[in-house]
Amino acid sequence: MLRLALSFLIFFSCAQWSLGGVLETPSRKTSPLAVPRLDQSVVELSAAYQFKIASPNAANGYRVLNGMFTYKSRGGFQRNLFGGKFGVRNTATLLAEPILKGVESYYIGVAFRPSLEWWPENERYYLFISPGGGFGWTDSHGVEGGQGQDFTLNILVDAGVGFFLNQTTAVKIGIQYQHFSNSGMSDPNPGLNTVGPEIGVSVFF
Repeated sequence: MLRLALSFLIFFSCAQWSLGGVLETPSRKTSPLAVPRLDQSVVELSAAYQFKIASPNAANGYRVLNGMFTYKSRGGFQRNLFGGKFGVRNTATLLAEPILKGVESYYIGVAFRPSLEWWPENERYYLFISPGGGFGWTDSHGVEGGQGQDFTLNILVDAGVGFFLNQTTAVKIGIQYQHFSNSGMSDPNPGLNTVGPEIGVSVFF
């Protein structure tokens, strides 16, 4: 899974270079705002309620409540696409996750991801996908079906849509996937995959 995530990130990095020769460079005059929202920074609070999927070696019945605080940089790479604007931001996310049901009781970590976004010309909503990963700590117990050590790597991907309530504040809804494992650094290493709905509030500045 970690190799797949790394390949995914390398693919999007290469895509940024290749798209530069195919897509039109955007004109910031098309934005209805004095500062287009892709040129603004973002702070975000969000939460996802997740269920275990496709994890045959992990204990049954995992339920995870993923609380996240995310900072998104101003958009760097930007191109006009499908009548709107495509852009990529850098993001850093703090994770605080009570494990409501499972072997462990919590997970605390960080994740670093690009945020790939598409904005229509009126900038009243946006589409996004953010694939990436990081690391963190849990309270492992070394039992069958649970994590083999406290230090754990993660993969975090979410996708969805954001709608603006006013000039600076948006509500986002989407779906989130998360993977925990220790990359074979200890035994057991069952790997845990979870997925579930996500909701959040974003402030642009």
